[in-house]
Amino acid sequence: SQLKTKPLERSVAELDGLIAESLEITRSLTAELSPAILHRSSLATAFRGLGRWFARRFGLDVSVEADDTVEADADTRIALYRAARELLFNVVKHAHVSRATLRLGWTADGRVRIVVSDAGVGFESRHFPQTGMTLNLLSNITDGTSELRGVILEHI
Repeated sequence: SQLKTKPLERSVAELDGLIAESLEITRSLTAELSPAILHRSSLATAFRGLGRWFARRFGLDVSVEADDTVEADADTRIALYRAARELLFNVVKHAHVSRATLRLGWTADGRVRIVVSDAGVGFESRHFPQTGMTLNLLSNITDGTSELRGVILEHI
């Protein structure tokens, strides 16, 4: 009888460990998708936190230049944050650099402008079709929503 309970105890312990690991992954993903700082601080502060997160997670030194006056409703804040995060992910995946700059500010005509710049390898535009590329990038960034209407996103 004791011989039969040992494997069962091990199985329960393994299952308990897997459940704990799953909960931790879920918490981490939730924090990455919509971090608490985005809801309790200014957008500029959230962008600075995003820069620190990229430094910790990927070793990408992100210089953040954010205008503290840029604010928006909750849905737009989330969309702006996701857009900046996606642009920075592109730096990590494609630029082959250790430094980038993230700028959040206003255009002269009052639109929000997000610029991510790096000194990476880039790509030659002649390798891509002239139509649809911007729309595809914007669609990926905004997840098919229209919260970013009137926002200028740049990766230079």
